[in-house]
Amino acid sequence: MALRKFAILKIALVALALCAVYVTRRAVTSRPVVVLLWTTWCGKQDYPYFKEGVVDATCPHACIFTRNRGHLTSSNAVLFHGKDIDLQDMPPRRSEEQRWIFFSLEPPTATPVHVLRKLDGLFNITMTYRSDSDVTTRYGYTFKRRTKRRRVAPRRSGSSRTTVGTNSAWFNATAKQRALAVWMVSHCNTDSRRETYVDRLRRVIGVDVFGKCGDLVCEPKASDTCLKEAARNYSFYLSFENSICRDYVTEKFYRPLLFDIVPVVMGGANYSRLAPPGSYIDALDFESPEALGVYLANVAAKPEWYGSYFVWKQHFELKYESVACKLCAKLHEGIDSGRKYTYQRFLEWFLEGAGCSNWEQRILS
Repeated sequence: MALRKFAILKIALVALALCAVYVTRRAVTSRPVVVLLWTTWCGKQDYPYFKEGVVDATCPHACIFTRNRGHLTSSNAVLFHGKDIDLQDMPPRRSEEQRWIFFSLEPPTATPVHVLRKLDGLFNITMTYRSDSDVTTRYGYTFKRRTKRRRVAPRRSGSSRTTVGTNSAWFNATAKQRALAVWMVSHCNTDSRRETYVDRLRRVIGVDVFGKCGDLVCEPKASDTCLKEAARNYSFYLSFENSICRDYVTEKFYRPLLFDIVPVVMGGANYSRLAPPGSYIDALDFESPEALGVYLANVAAKPEWYGSYFVWKQHFELKYESVACKLCAKLHEGIDSGRKYTYQRFLEWFLEGAGCSNWEQRILS
């Protein structure tokens, strides 16, 4: 009993000594797994996914996340953000029991190739958007089936909320906006070549472009305020990814679903496996940008047709799940079992297995 009390006290003192510590709580007692965040996050000290989402009373696993490198030898795992890896600033050694984690929500192009070539044999756990990662995470979003059916239709200024399925349930989308679609974008030259797609799409329908690639501004960009305004004034939101890689999907797809606007997606993910049917329109299902434009115009002109893209909200809701808790569960599983795998051919797995292309190649394939 005395030894147990001493161990608990020691863990508590370590946590208090860390310069930046975030702890996941556990419903039943267990020894916490210590995770050292070795790199920065996009050049910043704070990790959004291991800060805001980490303190979670519902997480059934105990973890401590720290940036204090003084705890390198005592950490159970060390996490590296792909984009921020500096080959001149790596830990001098790794203990036999320690797990090294590669974490990236971006495609391989976000990490310099000369860095990727040096990562073979370093990592034991991958945490990326890929479905074949050890921990698959897509910005923390997931769909949950509603326990109670929700009857709701989108609201616009001058319209009233009505019941899905009636003849007058949906507003006339074309009468409520300056343009049919909106695109909020900051990267103008991309691997997916989405900018050339939008250029052709604009020959058929109106597309207002906000951000560095357009002449309209909404600040802070991609905020709830901007998305709310977009939903009030436009029928479609262009959720076009900067890279079209296998499984790659970002918050560009998920966040518009929280509002009354239909996302038009372009990416490498299998959206039919990620989202409920009828919750989005896939641009790559059409033979050309012009064909998509004609389809969007037809949908917007028919209230019942446009309204059908919101019926999913009766049965599903978009939820946020703790990225930190998912990682914590994986670490506990590996440590408890004693199993440890090393990615000896990491470059081949991450870069060559990414399956990246642009929209023209996808349509022609």
